[in-house]
Amino acid sequence: MYSRFLLENGVFLSLMDMGKDLPEYEEIPVPLRLPENQQRAYDDLEHAFHEIFKDRSCEGRKLARKLLSVSLNLMMAYPDQPYGHKPIVHPVTADPILVPEDSGASTDETEKDARALEIIRAKVAAEERVLPYVNWVRLDSRTRLKRFLTDAGVRAEIMEDTVPPRKREEWVANHLRQGMQVMIVNPAKIEKGCASVRTPYFV
Repeated sequence: MYSRFLLENGVFLSLMDMGKDLPEYEEIPVPLRLPENQQRAYDDLEHAFHEIFKDRSCEGRKLARKLLSVSLNLMMAYPDQPYGHKPIVHPVTADPILVPEDSGASTDETEKDARALEIIRAKVAAEERVLPYVNWVRLDSRTRLKRFLTDAGVRAEIMEDTVPPRKREEWVANHLRQGMQVMIVNPAKIEKGCASVRTPYFV
């Protein structure tokens, strides 16, 4: 079916093929430091997992395989939310193996928060609208960012994951009319452009 009816009538394109017609895009990483107490707690977590993974016995290797994704998720999430994480338990006995330390609170403004606010407020002051991407939707990063922005006098909204795809363009248009300056969103929800192509107000 594919080769008979579609192959001769299909056009296969990659982003590289369309690159010359896409708008310019530059990604600039901003290096930041964790607060000293958070860095120490992070290092303790890293050391604890390292000790678990050093066990080369049969049982140790089995445990390491089961905890690998758990350790990666925690180590990636901890810098953004150094509090509120559940204890890591043994996958068979359910006994606690390690308990992540709460080295911060949701009300604390970190260096990352301050830098994000600085960038966003500069864009808003220049009458531009900003689209912060937040990947870790199971953390409270979105609500924290909105609270900090609101306290700074910026009109910010969160596009929740519950907004159905067919309603996203309408959602954006409605909130723009209401004065939205910043739209906080999980990038997976607009990766097809359905919520932003027709509303080119974001940077």
